[in-house]
This record gives sequence, structure tokens and C-alpha cells, in this order.
Amino acid sequence: MPSLSTPLTARQLAAKADALFTHNEGPTRVDLQVAEDYCKQALALDANDPENWAVFSRLCVAHMVYGYDVSDARYEAAGNAADRAKMAAFWGVEEDDLPRPGLAACELFDSLGEKGGVRGLFVMGANPVVSAPKARVLEQRLARLDLLVVCDMFLSETASLADVVLPVPHFAEEEGTMTNLEGRVLRRHAALTPPPGVRSDLTIMKLIAEALHRPQFVSDEPAAVFEELRLATSGGVADYAGISYARIDAENGVFWPCPDEAHPGSPRLFQERFGTPDGRARFHAVQHRSPAEQPDDEYPLFLTTGRVLVQYQSGSQTRRVPSLLAAEPEPFVEVHPLVAKDSGIEDGELVHVVTRRGRALCKARFRSSIRLDTIFMPFHWGGEGRANSLTNDEVYALTAYILALNQLIGEKDAMTKETLPAVRMPNRDNFITRFPDRI
Repeated sequence: MPSLSTPLTARQLAAKADALFTHNEGPTRVDLQVAEDYCKQALALDANDPENWAVFSRLCVAHMVYGYDVSDARYEAAGNAADRAKMAAFWGVEEDDLPRPGLAACELFDSLGEKGGVRGLFVMGANPVVSAPKARVLEQRLARLDLLVVCDMFLSETASLADVVLPVPHFAEEEGTMTNLEGRVLRRHAALTPPPGVRSDLTIMKLIAEALHRPQFVSDEPAAVFEELRLATSGGVADYAGISYARIDAENGVFWPCPDEAHPGSPRLFQERFGTPDGRARFHAVQHRSPAEQPDDEYPLFLTTGRVLVQYQSGSQTRRVPSLLAAEPEPFVEVHPLVAKDSGIEDGELVHVVTRRGRALCKARFRSSIRLDTIFMPFHWGGEGRANSLTNDEVYALTAYILALNQLIGEKDAMTKETLPAVRMPNRDNFITRFPDRI
């Protein structure tokens, strides 16, 4: 009869990972991905063993030396050598002219206005002053920038802080395509003419390209941009090559990916294989970890944030629709009636919600289905009722560790494959000592 093998210990998993990327031949891309899987499993089993963190540290170095960063698929195309060579040839530029992986969103926001950090920010269609964590701190950092430019259809909370605001069309005022959440690529036809002086995002980017003496790289014609997307993605994972305006119109949308015009499209992703080197899915066992902050006598409740049905993201658009605003006109905090009674709070009464980071003013809304130890606030509003003035800026320790390693490895360009096996990064205990505010 078949028998189940004994599960590997955390140390054994870490050792298997270490062997994959420190051998003399140098690791392949698949080696690094498999090693990352082993490291994650090892840390899930025992996150307190310094050796597991040491192996993970060396894996981070290996990813950087061999061309792309650990644990972030968003950077893969920017760092992978084959993909970079393909895009350089497509655009007719030198490979070294293509950008390398940049800052992740949380890193970028943390660097705003700092020495050696981002000094100018160009924001298109986003309102981080309301939607981003650490919103109060972010507001202060935006004020320290040398230049803040915001492109938006409304004067959002972020746009109101900008040095320059460029009005752009609403989605119903411009042509283009949209890939929706089911993977269907649809045409968007302009239903209205934008007001005088309003320029499209593409026009703004084209003008910037011209000012940078690179006019050949940006078109302000949506059809031309989509054609470029088709050609640039051909043969890749995100393949639009078989999708055209004519097919979209004739078939009421085409499902992505679609590698050629004879292909029917892909209404169901991963029917045959997953987007991994061997086509097989990855499963990772996880262990529960408590939140970074626990209730105490001064702050006895958990605060969670989220959405309501009739508002979307920061509410820049939905809060301007009368019917939606009538349904949810203002910020609120959901609280259990028994908890409210203990605090002397009446349903609908204005209350201050206070955390270790600040306070917000909103109306109490009784909800008997909410947990007794928890309150809930939606994050769609700015001003005094902004939920993200209260939210915790802690990140998962593993993420913080990766971000700190990115800063520590300042000499990665000088490393070679031959010196990699000798590289030893700080273990977890050293990391906590050096970066206590990041755990």
C-alpha cells in the first residue's frame, strides 16, 4: 500500500532551498522560483529560526544578482533578460535604456520628499490621500515634494494638494478598450465630447514624450496604442496578438489571452495549465498570525476598514452621483449595540474614532451582526471622516524584511555569480535589532 512520506522540517526545507541557488553552476530561473517556495514553507513552519531567515536573505541576493527581485511577479518582465531583450528589439532601443525594477508602491510613498527619494510625482487617476494607508503621513510627504502633478477628471483630495492639475476626460468621453475582470476585452466608444481644453491621458503622455525628445514612443491615437499592445505581447503570457477592434466589435468582446486571430480566446484561464514554469499550481500552507496590534485597556477594540456597495475606492466619482450619495451620504462606523451601550453611544450620533495614529469623526451605525470586539469603517471618504487616518502602517514582517534587504544590498551590481555562495546577509535577529520599526 502507498504510504505518505514524513513531512520535511523547516530546517530541511531551508536546506533544500539553499542547495538550489548556491551550487557552482549558478541557479536557473526555475531554481530560484522553487527555492522561494521552499523558503516560504520553511518560514511558515518556523519564522523564529535565524537559519531560515539567513537562507531567505541569501535567496534575496540571488534574485538580485541574477536579474529580478524576490516575491514580486510585477517586476518579472522588467528584470527578466529574455523579456528585456525582446522589448528592446521591439522598440528599437538598447537593452540598457530600459528601466530596471523600481520602487514598490509602499516604498515609493515612504520615499516622497526624503533625501535621495522621489522629489516629483505625476499621479494619473488615483487619490492616495484618501485610499492609501498612512494617509495623514502621506499628506505631509506630498507637501514636501518639489513638484506634484495630478491628472484627474475631478478636483480630488490629492489633486487639491497639487502644484499642477491637468483635467482629463471621463471614460465616457474618450475611445479605447477595457479588459474587464472576467478577461473580456471590450471597446469603449465616446458618448460625450469632453469640455474645451481637456486633453486625454494619451495626449498628455505624448506631450511629455515630445518634451523629453522621445516622440516616437507614444501615440495619442487609442487604436495605434492597442496595435502596439498586440505586437508587444505576442508570444507572451499576456498575449493580445489575436485581438483586434474588428473582432471585438463582431464578437461582442474577445477573451484574453488570445495568441492569434484564429484563436477563439480564453474564457476560462488555467484550464490546461497555470502560469508557472511547469504549468502546475502552487499551494502554500500558512499559519495564523495575530494582528501587529492587539486591543488593550486604552484601545479595547479592533478596527477594520472596507467598502460599501454604492461607493467605489476613494469615492472621487461615486460621491458625485446624486443617487449613490443619497444611498450612502457620509462616513460612518459600525458598532455592536451592546458595545455602544457600554460607551454611552446612541445610534446615528456623531462620535470620534480614535486609534494610536489619530482620530476620525463620523456617525455611529448600530449593527448587531458585527463582532463585539470589532468596529468597521468604510474608506471612501476624506476629511474628518477619513478611515485611513486611523489605519495601522505595519506590514507583514516578511514583506518588511524584503524591503529592508533591498536597501541593504547597495552593492548588488558589483556582485558576481562566483561570489554569490559566500554572501551572508543578516539573520532575523540582526534584522530586528537594526530595523525594529519594521517588524
